[in-house]
Order: sequence, then structure tokens, then C-alpha cells
Amino acid sequence: GYDRPMEIESLFDDDNVDGHWSMEKLRAYIAIVREKFHPDLSPEASRLLENHYSFCRKVSGENKLPITVRFLESLIRLSQAHARLMYRNTVTVHDAAAVVLLMECSA
Repeated sequence: GYDRPMEIESLFDDDNVDGHWSMEKLRAYIAIVREKFHPDLSPEASRLLENHYSFCRKVSGENKLPITVRFLESLIRLSQAHARLMYRNTVTVHDAAAVVLLMECSA
């Protein structure tokens, strides 16, 4: 989970009953987190992403699908983006796990 920061609390004053944000509210939130956060990987998150990358490379040899360093870079970027959305400056193992699950579901 995450805690809503006080500086953006005004964005949530008029939340709809159904819990959906307007496009304006979503754009404002993304602009704030993009400007404010530049997350670094925690050692645990780094280890999880490296292990997943190694596993995918091992399996790809059997399936003839090449897994390159760009795949690892994508895992890192997606983990950083998830941490930003969760309003954090550190990529946690939870962010990395969310990205691994996302990638596994899209494979």
C-alpha cells in the first residue's frame, strides 16, 4: 500500500463514490510523482529482478526466444515506475514482484 501525501490531498477532495479518478486528477498525480520521485533499487528488489532475468535467460535457451539485457533494463524501469506510482523513492521487493507478475502474465 501507500500513504497519500498531504501535498496532494486536495486532489482527492471530490473523489467519486465509485472510486474512479477523472483524467485530470490522474494526469495531475502522474505529473507530481514523475517530478518528485526518482527511485533507486533496494538490494532485495535488485536481487529479485536479477534472479528473474537469469531464470528467463535459462528458459529462453530451451524455447529459442532470446532474452537480452534490454529485458533486465525494462524490469528495472517498470519497477521504478511502480515505486513512483506508490509514492516511494526506493524500489521495494513489492514493486519488483508486481513487475515480475506483470511480465509473467503478458508472456
